[in-house]
Amino acid sequence: MNRKERFLAAVRREVPDTVPVAPLIHDRFACKLLGRTGCRAVFEVHKMIGSIWFRRPLGIAFDISWPSGWRTVSRLVDVKGARKVYERLIETLMGNVTSKVMYGIVPSDPALQRTTEYFIKTEKDYAIYKAYLEVFIRGAEPNIREVTEAHKTIGAQRGK
Repeated sequence: MNRKERFLAAVRREVPDTVPVAPLIHDRFACKLLGRTGCRAVFEVHKMIGSIWFRRPLGIAFDISWPSGWRTVSRLVDVKGARKVYERLIETLMGNVTSKVMYGIVPSDPALQRTTEYFIKTEKDYAIYKAYLEVFIRGAEPNIREVTEAHKTIGAQRGK
C-alpha cells in the first residue's frame, strides 16, 4: 500500500498494512526544518518523515482591481536586529487606516508574527474599514494558483 491507500483504508475502518501517519505540519515547522515556508515546503517535510498530507492548502488568495482612490500598500518601517515591522496602509475615498505587524520576535521562528497596531482604533476607522471590506467583496476574484500548484505537487502521494 502507498501512503494514500493506507490513510483511506484507516478512514474506511479497514486494516492497512502499517499504521498511517498524518501529523499536522505547519509553515512554521517547515521553516524551522527547511528554512522556507509554503505548500511545497510542508509537503517536502511530510515526504521526509513518510507521512501523508491531506490538510492543505487551507485557503485561497484573492485578486482585486481597486477602483480609483482605493488601494492597499505594505512597507517595511523598522528593523532592529532580526525584528522587522511592516506597516499596512488602506487608502479609501473616506480616509486611510494603518496597521503594523512585527516579524522576527523569536529569531529561531521567522514565521512568527504579532500585530502591534490594529486597523480599527476609532469609530471613524471602523467605518473606513467596513467600506474597504465592502469594496473588496464586490471586486475580489478568487485566485486558486496555490491550490492548483499543490495538486500538481502532491498528486496521489505515491510511495512507501
